[in-house]
Amino acid sequence: MSDTVDNSIRDDNITMDQVMADMDNAQEIYQGKIVEGTVVKIDKDGVMVDIGGKSEAKIPVDQLSAKEAENLEEAFKIGDEVKARVIQAGSKDGIILSKKSIDYELRWDEIQKLYEEKQIVSAVVKEVNKGGLKVDLLGHTAFCPNSQVWGKPDKKKYNINGREVEVASYDKFVGETLEFEIKDIDKNKHNIILSNRDVVRKQKEKERKAFWKGIYEGQTRTGVVKSLTNFGAFVSLDKNYDGLLHISEMSWNKINSPKEVLSVGDEIQVYVKSADQKQNKISLSLKEILPDPWNDIPEKYPVDSVFEGKITRVAQKAAFVDLGNGVEGIIPISEMSVNRINVCGDMVKPGDTVTVKVIYVSNEERKVTLSMKQIELAKIEKEEEAAYEEYQKEQESTSSFNIGEYFGDELKSDAENNSAE
Repeated sequence: MSDTVDNSIRDDNITMDQVMADMDNAQEIYQGKIVEGTVVKIDKDGVMVDIGGKSEAKIPVDQLSAKEAENLEEAFKIGDEVKARVIQAGSKDGIILSKKSIDYELRWDEIQKLYEEKQIVSAVVKEVNKGGLKVDLLGHTAFCPNSQVWGKPDKKKYNINGREVEVASYDKFVGETLEFEIKDIDKNKHNIILSNRDVVRKQKEKERKAFWKGIYEGQTRTGVVKSLTNFGAFVSLDKNYDGLLHISEMSWNKINSPKEVLSVGDEIQVYVKSADQKQNKISLSLKEILPDPWNDIPEKYPVDSVFEGKITRVAQKAAFVDLGNGVEGIIPISEMSVNRINVCGDMVKPGDTVTVKVIYVSNEERKVTLSMKQIELAKIEKEEEAAYEEYQKEQESTSSFNIGEYFGDELKSDAENNSAE
Protein backbone atom coordinates (compact mmCIF):
# COMPACT_ATOMS: atom_id res chain seq x y z
CA MET A 1 0.00 0.00 0.00
CA SER A 2 2.91 2.26 0.80
CA ASP A 3 4.33 1.67 -2.67
CA THR A 4 1.00 2.51 -4.21
CA VAL A 5 0.85 5.84 -2.42
CA ASP A 6 4.43 6.62 -3.39
CA ASN A 7 3.73 5.77 -7.03
CA SER A 8 0.60 7.93 -6.95
CA ILE A 9 2.52 10.85 -5.54
CA ARG A 10 5.33 10.31 -7.97
CA ASP A 11 2.95 10.03 -10.94
CA ASP A 12 1.14 13.27 -9.98
CA ASN A 13 4.46 15.05 -9.47
CA ILE A 14 3.27 16.18 -6.02
CA THR A 15 5.87 16.73 -3.32
CA MET A 16 5.25 16.38 0.40
CA ASP A 17 5.72 20.14 0.80
CA GLN A 18 2.88 20.71 -1.65
CA VAL A 19 0.64 18.25 0.21
CA MET A 20 1.30 20.06 3.48
CA ALA A 21 0.65 23.41 1.83
CA ASP A 22 -2.69 22.16 0.48
CA MET A 23 -3.66 20.97 3.95
CA ASP A 24 -2.81 24.43 5.34
CA ASN A 25 -4.87 26.12 2.63
CA ALA A 26 -7.86 23.85 3.08
CA GLN A 27 -10.86 25.84 4.30
CA GLU A 28 -13.27 24.72 6.93
CA ILE A 29 -16.48 24.56 4.94
CA TYR A 30 -19.84 24.99 6.61
CA GLN A 31 -23.25 26.29 5.61
CA GLY A 32 -23.48 30.08 5.60
CA LYS A 33 -19.74 30.65 5.33
CA ILE A 34 -18.56 33.25 2.80
CA VAL A 35 -15.73 31.93 0.64
CA GLU A 36 -13.54 33.35 -2.10
CA GLY A 37 -12.45 31.36 -5.12
CA THR A 38 -11.29 31.33 -8.73
CA VAL A 39 -13.48 30.40 -11.70
CA VAL A 40 -12.12 27.23 -13.30
CA LYS A 41 -15.03 26.10 -15.46
CA ILE A 42 -18.15 27.58 -17.06
CA ASP A 43 -21.00 25.51 -18.54
CA LYS A 44 -24.74 25.73 -19.08
CA ASP A 45 -25.42 24.52 -15.53
CA GLY A 46 -23.36 27.15 -13.78
CA VAL A 47 -19.84 28.05 -12.69
CA MET A 48 -17.20 25.85 -11.00
CA VAL A 49 -14.96 27.64 -8.48
CA ASP A 50 -11.67 26.55 -6.93
CA ILE A 51 -11.95 27.51 -3.26
CA GLY A 52 -8.52 26.11 -2.30
CA GLY A 53 -7.37 22.96 -0.56
CA LYS A 54 -8.09 20.87 -3.67
CA SER A 55 -11.73 21.76 -3.22
CA GLU A 56 -14.06 22.89 -5.93
CA ALA A 57 -17.55 24.24 -5.45
CA LYS A 58 -20.39 24.89 -7.84
CA ILE A 59 -22.51 27.99 -8.27
CA PRO A 60 -25.70 26.81 -10.04
CA VAL A 61 -27.43 29.08 -12.53
CA ASP A 62 -30.30 29.70 -10.13
CA GLN A 63 -27.82 31.09 -7.59
CA LEU A 64 -26.63 33.80 -9.95
CA SER A 65 -28.29 37.08 -10.77
CA ALA A 66 -30.75 37.08 -13.67
CA LYS A 67 -28.34 39.13 -15.74
CA GLU A 68 -25.41 36.78 -15.06
CA ALA A 69 -27.51 33.69 -15.72
CA GLU A 70 -28.70 35.09 -19.03
CA ASN A 71 -25.17 35.08 -20.49
CA LEU A 72 -22.64 33.13 -18.42
CA GLU A 73 -19.82 33.47 -20.96
CA GLU A 74 -20.13 37.26 -20.85
CA ALA A 75 -20.53 37.48 -17.07
CA PHE A 76 -17.59 35.23 -16.17
CA LYS A 77 -14.12 34.40 -17.49
CA ILE A 78 -11.75 31.61 -16.41
CA GLY A 79 -9.52 33.01 -13.68
CA ASP A 80 -12.08 35.53 -12.36
CA GLU A 81 -12.10 35.95 -8.58
CA VAL A 82 -15.58 35.57 -7.02
CA LYS A 83 -17.07 35.71 -3.56
CA ALA A 84 -20.04 33.49 -2.61
CA ARG A 85 -21.90 31.98 0.34
CA VAL A 86 -21.95 28.24 1.13
CA ILE A 87 -25.55 26.99 1.03
CA GLN A 88 -24.75 23.27 0.96
CA ALA A 89 -21.68 21.52 2.41
CA GLY A 90 -20.74 17.84 2.51
CA SER A 91 -23.70 16.61 0.47
CA LYS A 92 -23.54 14.11 -2.36
CA ASP A 93 -23.68 17.02 -4.80
CA GLY A 94 -20.53 18.50 -3.30
CA ILE A 95 -20.21 22.08 -2.14
CA ILE A 96 -22.93 24.39 -3.47
CA LEU A 97 -22.49 28.14 -3.38
CA SER A 98 -24.79 31.12 -3.87
CA LYS A 99 -23.40 34.26 -5.41
CA LYS A 100 -26.67 36.16 -5.59
CA SER A 101 -27.24 35.95 -1.83
CA ILE A 102 -23.97 37.65 -1.02
CA ASP A 103 -24.40 40.07 -3.93
CA TYR A 104 -27.74 40.96 -2.39
CA GLU A 105 -26.07 41.94 0.88
CA LEU A 106 -23.23 43.81 -0.80
CA ARG A 107 -25.59 45.70 -3.11
CA TRP A 108 -27.91 46.60 -0.26
CA ASP A 109 -24.96 48.31 1.42
CA GLU A 110 -24.30 50.12 -1.86
CA ILE A 111 -27.96 51.17 -2.10
CA GLN A 112 -27.81 52.43 1.50
CA LYS A 113 -24.80 54.56 0.57
CA LEU A 114 -26.53 55.94 -2.55
CA TYR A 115 -29.55 56.85 -0.42
CA GLU A 116 -27.46 58.62 2.24
CA GLU A 117 -25.49 60.57 -0.38
CA LYS A 118 -28.65 61.41 -2.38
CA GLN A 119 -27.08 60.04 -5.54
CA ILE A 120 -28.96 59.77 -8.86
CA VAL A 121 -29.22 56.18 -10.10
CA SER A 122 -30.09 54.70 -13.48
CA ALA A 123 -32.24 51.58 -13.45
CA VAL A 124 -34.44 49.52 -15.76
CA VAL A 125 -38.21 49.31 -15.32
CA LYS A 126 -39.09 45.61 -15.09
CA GLU A 127 -42.87 45.82 -14.92
CA VAL A 128 -45.77 48.02 -13.91
CA ASN A 129 -48.76 47.54 -11.68
CA LYS A 130 -51.70 49.67 -10.68
CA GLY A 131 -49.65 51.72 -8.28
CA GLY A 132 -46.46 52.35 -10.18
CA LEU A 133 -43.25 50.97 -11.65
CA LYS A 134 -41.22 47.98 -10.44
CA VAL A 135 -37.56 48.74 -11.01
CA ASP A 136 -34.42 46.55 -10.96
CA LEU A 137 -32.02 48.48 -8.75
CA LEU A 138 -28.69 46.64 -8.39
CA GLY A 139 -30.53 43.32 -8.29
CA HIS A 140 -33.15 44.54 -5.82
CA THR A 141 -36.74 45.28 -6.73
CA ALA A 142 -37.51 48.92 -6.03
CA PHE A 143 -40.83 50.74 -6.45
CA CYS A 144 -41.62 54.10 -8.03
CA PRO A 145 -45.23 55.26 -7.42
CA ASN A 146 -47.16 56.66 -10.38
CA SER A 147 -47.20 60.05 -8.69
CA GLN A 148 -43.40 60.06 -8.81
CA VAL A 149 -43.11 59.32 -12.54
CA TRP A 150 -42.33 62.21 -14.88
CA GLY A 151 -44.32 62.18 -18.11
CA LYS A 152 -47.89 61.65 -19.11
CA PRO A 153 -49.16 58.07 -19.15
CA ASP A 154 -50.91 56.58 -22.15
CA LYS A 155 -54.67 56.12 -22.05
CA LYS A 156 -56.13 52.64 -22.42
CA LYS A 157 -59.80 51.88 -22.81
CA TYR A 158 -61.45 48.95 -21.09
CA ASN A 159 -65.00 47.64 -21.19
CA ILE A 160 -66.19 47.14 -17.62
CA ASN A 161 -69.74 45.92 -17.11
CA GLY A 162 -70.74 47.24 -20.49
CA ARG A 163 -69.17 50.64 -19.86
CA GLU A 164 -66.09 51.94 -21.65
CA VAL A 165 -63.59 53.16 -19.06
CA GLU A 166 -60.36 55.05 -19.83
CA VAL A 167 -57.46 54.14 -17.56
CA ALA A 168 -53.96 55.61 -17.32
CA SER A 169 -51.29 53.16 -18.45
CA TYR A 170 -47.57 53.30 -17.74
CA ASP A 171 -46.76 50.24 -19.86
CA LYS A 172 -44.65 52.33 -22.23
CA PHE A 173 -41.96 52.59 -19.53
CA VAL A 174 -41.35 48.83 -19.29
CA GLY A 175 -37.82 48.07 -20.47
CA GLU A 176 -36.83 51.73 -20.33
CA THR A 177 -33.82 52.95 -18.36
CA LEU A 178 -34.83 55.91 -16.21
CA GLU A 179 -33.06 58.01 -13.64
CA PHE A 180 -34.24 57.90 -10.05
CA GLU A 181 -33.59 59.35 -6.63
CA ILE A 182 -33.93 56.99 -3.65
CA LYS A 183 -36.56 58.56 -1.40
CA ASP A 184 -36.77 55.90 1.33
CA ILE A 185 -35.41 52.46 2.19
CA ASP A 186 -36.28 49.82 4.79
CA LYS A 187 -33.89 46.87 4.89
CA ASN A 188 -36.05 44.82 7.25
CA LYS A 189 -39.06 45.07 4.94
CA HIS A 190 -36.88 45.07 1.79
CA ASN A 191 -38.60 48.25 0.64
CA ILE A 192 -36.95 50.79 -1.67
CA ILE A 193 -39.04 53.79 -2.78
CA LEU A 194 -37.87 55.81 -5.78
CA SER A 195 -38.78 59.07 -7.50
CA ASN A 196 -38.21 59.80 -11.18
CA ARG A 197 -40.17 63.08 -11.11
CA ASP A 198 -37.85 64.80 -8.62
CA VAL A 199 -34.80 63.91 -10.71
CA VAL A 200 -36.31 65.30 -13.92
CA ARG A 201 -37.53 68.44 -12.15
CA LYS A 202 -34.04 69.16 -10.82
CA GLN A 203 -32.51 68.49 -14.22
CA LYS A 204 -34.99 70.80 -15.94
CA GLU A 205 -34.38 73.53 -13.38
CA LYS A 206 -30.65 73.22 -13.97
CA GLU A 207 -31.18 73.32 -17.74
CA ARG A 208 -33.55 76.28 -17.37
CA LYS A 209 -30.96 78.33 -15.50
CA ALA A 210 -28.25 77.42 -18.02
CA PHE A 211 -30.51 78.34 -20.94
CA TRP A 212 -31.53 81.76 -19.65
CA LYS A 213 -27.96 82.48 -18.66
CA GLY A 214 -26.82 81.77 -22.22
CA ILE A 215 -29.48 83.63 -24.24
CA TYR A 216 -29.54 87.39 -24.76
CA GLU A 217 -30.94 90.07 -27.06
CA GLY A 218 -28.90 90.48 -30.24
CA GLN A 219 -27.65 86.89 -30.19
CA THR A 220 -27.75 84.65 -33.27
CA ARG A 221 -28.70 81.05 -32.55
CA THR A 222 -29.43 77.85 -34.44
CA GLY A 223 -32.99 76.54 -34.16
CA VAL A 224 -35.33 74.00 -35.72
CA VAL A 225 -38.78 74.93 -36.98
CA LYS A 226 -41.15 73.05 -34.69
CA SER A 227 -44.55 74.20 -35.98
CA LEU A 228 -46.16 76.74 -38.32
CA THR A 229 -49.21 78.92 -37.69
CA ASN A 230 -50.98 81.64 -39.65
CA PHE A 231 -49.12 84.32 -37.70
CA GLY A 232 -45.65 82.79 -37.61
CA ALA A 233 -43.53 79.83 -36.58
CA PHE A 234 -42.35 78.32 -33.31
CA VAL A 235 -38.64 77.55 -33.40
CA SER A 236 -37.07 75.07 -30.97
CA LEU A 237 -33.91 76.57 -29.47
CA ASP A 238 -33.25 73.54 -27.27
CA LYS A 239 -35.28 70.59 -25.98
CA ASN A 240 -37.15 72.74 -23.46
CA TYR A 241 -37.56 76.17 -25.05
CA ASP A 242 -39.21 77.53 -28.19
CA GLY A 243 -39.14 81.06 -29.57
CA LEU A 244 -41.76 82.82 -31.71
CA LEU A 245 -40.74 83.92 -35.18
CA HIS A 246 -43.53 86.27 -36.30
CA ILE A 247 -44.47 86.34 -39.98
CA SER A 248 -43.42 90.00 -40.15
CA GLU A 249 -39.90 88.98 -39.10
CA MET A 250 -39.45 86.22 -41.67
CA SER A 251 -38.55 88.26 -44.73
CA TRP A 252 -38.02 91.78 -45.99
CA ASN A 253 -40.48 90.85 -48.72
CA LYS A 254 -44.18 90.77 -47.97
CA ILE A 255 -45.36 87.19 -47.51
CA ASN A 256 -48.88 85.86 -47.03
CA SER A 257 -48.01 82.63 -45.22
CA PRO A 258 -45.01 81.28 -43.26
CA LYS A 259 -45.14 78.24 -45.55
CA GLU A 260 -43.76 80.43 -48.34
CA VAL A 261 -40.35 80.55 -46.65
CA LEU A 262 -40.26 77.78 -44.01
CA SER A 263 -41.12 74.12 -43.46
CA VAL A 264 -41.40 72.10 -40.24
CA GLY A 265 -38.02 70.55 -39.48
CA ASP A 266 -35.95 73.27 -41.16
CA GLU A 267 -32.74 74.14 -39.32
CA ILE A 268 -32.31 77.91 -39.44
CA GLN A 269 -30.24 80.73 -37.99
CA VAL A 270 -32.37 83.22 -36.03
CA TYR A 271 -31.74 86.56 -34.36
CA VAL A 272 -32.93 86.99 -30.76
CA LYS A 273 -35.00 90.21 -30.68
CA SER A 274 -35.97 89.81 -27.03
CA ALA A 275 -35.70 87.22 -24.27
CA ASP A 276 -38.00 87.72 -21.27
CA GLN A 277 -37.31 85.17 -18.54
CA LYS A 278 -40.13 86.42 -16.29
CA GLN A 279 -42.72 86.09 -19.05
CA ASN A 280 -40.95 83.01 -20.45
CA LYS A 281 -41.15 84.57 -23.92
CA ILE A 282 -38.56 84.70 -26.69
CA SER A 283 -39.07 86.77 -29.86
CA LEU A 284 -37.02 85.87 -32.91
CA SER A 285 -36.25 87.39 -36.29
CA LEU A 286 -35.03 85.90 -39.53
CA LYS A 287 -34.81 89.07 -41.58
CA GLU A 288 -32.49 90.76 -39.07
CA ILE A 289 -29.67 88.47 -40.19
CA LEU A 290 -30.51 88.93 -43.88
CA PRO A 291 -29.08 91.87 -45.89
CA ASP A 292 -31.21 95.00 -45.32
CA PRO A 293 -32.53 96.11 -48.74
CA TRP A 294 -32.97 99.65 -47.40
CA ASN A 295 -29.19 100.05 -47.36
CA ASP A 296 -29.17 100.43 -51.15
CA ILE A 297 -32.37 102.46 -51.54
CA PRO A 298 -30.94 106.02 -51.28
CA GLU A 299 -28.33 105.21 -53.91
CA LYS A 300 -30.72 103.32 -56.17
CA TYR A 301 -33.59 105.83 -55.91
CA PRO A 302 -32.13 109.32 -55.33
CA VAL A 303 -34.40 112.37 -55.08
CA ASP A 304 -35.55 113.67 -58.51
CA SER A 305 -34.88 110.32 -60.21
CA VAL A 306 -37.67 109.02 -62.45
CA PHE A 307 -38.48 105.36 -63.04
CA GLU A 308 -41.26 102.96 -63.96
CA GLY A 309 -42.68 100.75 -61.22
CA LYS A 310 -45.50 98.33 -60.59
CA ILE A 311 -48.37 99.10 -58.21
CA THR A 312 -48.42 96.45 -55.46
CA ARG A 313 -51.43 97.62 -53.46
CA VAL A 314 -53.89 100.47 -53.33
CA ALA A 315 -55.39 102.10 -50.25
CA GLN A 316 -57.96 104.89 -50.14
CA LYS A 317 -55.43 107.66 -49.62
CA ALA A 318 -52.26 106.13 -51.08
CA ALA A 319 -50.85 103.61 -53.52
CA PHE A 320 -47.65 101.59 -53.18
CA VAL A 321 -44.97 100.85 -55.75
CA ASP A 322 -42.58 97.87 -55.68
CA LEU A 323 -38.95 98.98 -55.30
CA GLY A 324 -37.59 95.42 -55.09
CA ASN A 325 -36.52 93.13 -52.20
CA GLY A 326 -39.75 93.78 -50.31
CA VAL A 327 -39.35 97.56 -50.22
CA GLU A 328 -42.26 99.74 -51.30
CA GLY A 329 -42.49 103.41 -52.16
CA ILE A 330 -45.65 105.38 -51.35
CA ILE A 331 -47.65 107.65 -53.65
CA PRO A 332 -49.87 109.85 -51.44
CA ILE A 333 -53.23 110.76 -52.93
CA SER A 334 -52.04 114.41 -53.10
CA GLU A 335 -49.24 113.28 -55.46
CA MET A 336 -51.47 111.09 -57.60
CA SER A 337 -52.72 113.69 -60.12
CA VAL A 338 -52.91 117.37 -60.92
CA ASN A 339 -56.65 116.93 -60.81
CA ARG A 340 -58.50 116.44 -57.55
CA ILE A 341 -59.41 112.78 -56.88
CA ASN A 342 -61.30 111.23 -53.97
CA VAL A 343 -59.78 107.74 -53.86
CA CYS A 344 -56.57 106.34 -55.33
CA GLY A 345 -58.48 103.49 -56.88
CA ASP A 346 -59.89 105.97 -59.40
CA MET A 347 -56.37 106.35 -60.82
CA VAL A 348 -54.53 103.02 -60.41
CA LYS A 349 -55.02 99.39 -59.52
CA PRO A 350 -52.60 96.62 -58.40
CA GLY A 351 -50.46 95.44 -61.28
CA ASP A 352 -50.47 98.76 -63.15
CA THR A 353 -47.13 100.06 -64.37
CA VAL A 354 -46.68 103.76 -63.65
CA THR A 355 -43.97 106.37 -64.13
CA VAL A 356 -43.06 108.13 -60.90
CA LYS A 357 -40.61 110.68 -59.58
CA VAL A 358 -38.78 110.32 -56.26
CA ILE A 359 -39.52 113.39 -54.14
CA TYR A 360 -38.33 112.15 -50.70
CA VAL A 361 -35.98 109.40 -49.42
CA SER A 362 -35.08 108.58 -45.81
CA ASN A 363 -33.18 105.45 -44.85
CA GLU A 364 -33.69 106.21 -41.16
CA GLU A 365 -37.46 106.57 -41.60
CA ARG A 366 -37.44 103.72 -44.14
CA LYS A 367 -39.56 105.85 -46.41
CA VAL A 368 -39.60 106.68 -50.11
CA THR A 369 -42.23 109.15 -51.31
CA LEU A 370 -43.13 109.10 -54.98
CA SER A 371 -45.16 111.36 -57.24
CA MET A 372 -47.15 110.81 -60.41
CA LYS A 373 -48.35 114.43 -60.27
CA GLN A 374 -44.79 115.72 -60.65
CA ILE A 375 -44.41 113.70 -63.83
CA GLU A 376 -47.67 115.12 -65.11
CA LEU A 377 -46.68 118.67 -64.12
CA ALA A 378 -43.32 118.26 -65.81
CA LYS A 379 -45.09 117.06 -68.92
CA ILE A 380 -47.49 120.01 -68.83
CA GLU A 381 -44.63 122.41 -68.23
CA LYS A 382 -42.71 120.91 -71.12
CA GLU A 383 -45.74 121.17 -73.37
CA GLU A 384 -46.24 124.79 -72.28
CA GLU A 385 -42.60 125.58 -72.96
CA ALA A 386 -42.86 123.99 -76.37
CA ALA A 387 -46.04 125.92 -77.15
CA TYR A 388 -44.43 129.16 -76.00
CA GLU A 389 -41.41 128.56 -78.17
CA GLU A 390 -43.67 127.87 -81.11
CA TYR A 391 -45.61 131.05 -80.35
CA GLN A 392 -42.41 133.07 -80.22
CA LYS A 393 -41.33 131.68 -83.56
CA GLU A 394 -44.68 132.60 -85.09
CA GLN A 395 -44.46 136.09 -83.65
CA GLU A 396 -40.99 136.58 -84.96
CA SER A 397 -42.13 135.38 -88.39
CA THR A 398 -45.12 137.77 -88.66
CA SER A 399 -43.43 140.83 -87.16
CA SER A 400 -40.21 140.80 -89.25
CA PHE A 401 -39.81 143.60 -92.01
CA ASN A 402 -37.26 145.13 -94.57
CA ILE A 403 -36.15 148.75 -93.87
CA GLY A 404 -35.52 149.42 -97.56
CA GLU A 405 -38.97 148.28 -98.44
CA TYR A 406 -40.55 150.29 -95.62
CA PHE A 407 -38.79 153.59 -96.43
CA GLY A 408 -38.33 153.06 -100.16
CA ASP A 409 -41.65 154.56 -101.29
CA GLU A 410 -41.21 157.63 -99.10
CA LEU A 411 -37.68 158.24 -100.37
CA LYS A 412 -38.84 157.80 -103.93
CA SER A 413 -41.72 160.24 -103.42
CA ASP A 414 -39.44 162.89 -101.91
CA ALA A 415 -37.04 162.57 -104.83
CA GLU A 416 -39.77 163.09 -107.35
CA ASN A 417 -41.03 166.18 -105.56
CA ASN A 418 -37.60 167.73 -105.45
CA SER A 419 -37.07 167.13 -109.14
CA ALA A 420 -40.34 168.91 -110.10
CA GLU A 421 -39.38 171.96 -108.18
